[in-house]
Amino acid sequence: MKKILVIHGPNLNLLGEREPGVYGTDTFESINNEIIEHAMKYEFHCDVYQSNHEGEITSFTLLEKIMTALYLMQALIHTIAMLSETPSPQ
Repeated sequence: MKKILVIHGPNLNLLGEREPGVYGTDTFESINNEIIEHAMKYEFHCDVYQSNHEGEITSFTLLEKIMTALYLMQALIHTIAMLSETPSPQ
């Protein structure tokens, strides 16, 4: 079975609870369930990881998980701003 690793960044565990007028009412759990169900529909196994500590996200353990994903998984999805932001030139 093909594999996908989904990595969620800080505070996404509060979706549906924190400022639903801004972020919506879907909960973190319901979003993950939808991701997993959708993946299964296409015969993918989906691992989901979330941390509220950016240091943990960039820790050796997670980096090792990402490196494993690059070799063993067919997709890596992240919602971590710090991994996608480009610093502006000074």
